[in-house]
Amino acid sequence: MPRPGQPLTAREKQVLAHRAAGLSGPAIAKKLGLSADTVKEHLRRINEKLAANGAASAVLKASRRGELDHDLAQEIEKKHWR
Repeated sequence: MPRPGQPLTAREKQVLAHRAAGLSGPAIAKKLGLSADTVKEHLRRINEKLAANGAASAVLKASRRGELDHDLAQEIEKKHWR
């Protein structure tokens, strides 16, 4: 079970970058070739590790901790929302 303060895994960072770009859970699952349940589990673990209570809070806290890849999030946003 993840604890607050634990670092995010590479996959969790990838999922969070997609969430920061505005993608929904199902859209993230499709883009990354994962099941919707797997994405939900990643988001749950992200929230636990960051002591966040939702996507906006998780993005903000990950950014402050230096664990959000802003360049990746912007790249995803440009491709997804053209």
